[in-house]
Amino acid sequence: MAEWVDLPEKFKKDVVENLDLMSRFSMRNVSKSDREIVDSVDFYVPRVRYSVKTDGKKCLIMIYSGIEKFWRIEISENWKGNVVVKKTQDTYNLNEALTKEISGTSSILLSSSILKSLLIQESILIGTFELEHDNYDLIPQINVYDPISSVLGAKAGGWDNIFNAKKLLCNWMVHPKIIEFYRTLLFNSNTLEEIAHEGIALEPENMVPVKILENNTKYGNRLNIRRSDFWTAERPDENKHRMIPKFKDSDGYATCRLVSKMHFKLFDDQRFPIKRLNSKVLMKRITVPQNGVVARWNKSECGVWIHMMKMNNESKYHDFFKNETCGLRWLCEKCSDPFDYWYYRNLPRRVIDEAEWIDIAYRSCEKSPLPDEEDLNRNIKKLKDKFVLENESNPKPQKKGAESKSRGFGTSKNSNSFEGTLIGRLDGFSLKKGTLLVLVLVLVFAVLFELFFDVLSE
Repeated sequence: MAEWVDLPEKFKKDVVENLDLMSRFSMRNVSKSDREIVDSVDFYVPRVRYSVKTDGKKCLIMIYSGIEKFWRIEISENWKGNVVVKKTQDTYNLNEALTKEISGTSSILLSSSILKSLLIQESILIGTFELEHDNYDLIPQINVYDPISSVLGAKAGGWDNIFNAKKLLCNWMVHPKIIEFYRTLLFNSNTLEEIAHEGIALEPENMVPVKILENNTKYGNRLNIRRSDFWTAERPDENKHRMIPKFKDSDGYATCRLVSKMHFKLFDDQRFPIKRLNSKVLMKRITVPQNGVVARWNKSECGVWIHMMKMNNESKYHDFFKNETCGLRWLCEKCSDPFDYWYYRNLPRRVIDEAEWIDIAYRSCEKSPLPDEEDLNRNIKKLKDKFVLENESNPKPQKKGAESKSRGFGTSKNSNSFEGTLIGRLDGFSLKKGTLLVLVLVLVFAVLFELFFDVLSE
């Protein structure tokens, strides 16, 4: 019987194309030739989320592979000074976590090493890399950045030690100077298309975002800079005065995106001529010459959105406005990417799924769009109660049959499950080829089976 090493390269690549991220990681560490095979096959990761607490002693890595599909690694330091790693797949329930205690490192160094080992490869493209801090002061963020940059980025290992990502997204507390550090030293400028700052104002009126207020501008010829505030409350009377600060000192524009069909009446109430922009969008253009401001009200079957900007900037975005067919972005189930729609729709659920990691939620402070009297904790409590009631009324169906778990991530709640997998490898374990062989044989037979039927069909 032919062994793995005897198989043709094309066949091996076919096998690698069927591997998930964690299994790719395991296979890369079998031999140099297997590493070269894996690295020759492109792989896409929709989203990575990296959250770091102020003191750097607690970190969270979330790697998403699809809707409700993710690997979750929570890393913290215990009273003995050791690092405790808890990892789960497709669940937030830490009672189901595989747990390991590691000495001789720190949470921030280990989490950085995990990101480096898994994601810094030329063949891997990340859709969105999300970075979260829980303190908006610059000095604590610098104290966190320094150990991260000792492992990740050009400063630590040259330009081969950077992420290939299309978007760098930071929660509202990340300081602009820190964003610039990360952008220039940790990310490939040839793949990075957008930098985004995001936050969500959690209020109990709705359990999903219903409005986005944002501003967009350009950085050079290629890079888009965006700041987005998600809202779970309508508050239509506040939109105008919240939009003006977003564009008044910018050469970009501000946008209000409204998903509810009740806002069609707002569009109709604007007593200005209607212009058809394209086959799907009607527009009303409203100018305030004395202030040099223009507002473009847009309506399609998806909803209503308003662009506001200084009049002398309008022509810069003429082509974009003319060709825009849906301006709701991730609020639109019909037009947005299914994964992005699911992800943003479920942001408020963090209050119940992972209450310790909701740093994307605005707090009452001078940097927050929420009024001072708004109490985040009170809003969270009300939202939690709503989600608990929803879960009790509409429990999720139990998954039937054995769930497919990543072989390279560990599959059982015993310490040996770390051997040869992600944390095991970083903790000094060596990969057993038998672990990979089981996976490879299954995939080999699957590919052969498919080829067999292809031949029959011809």
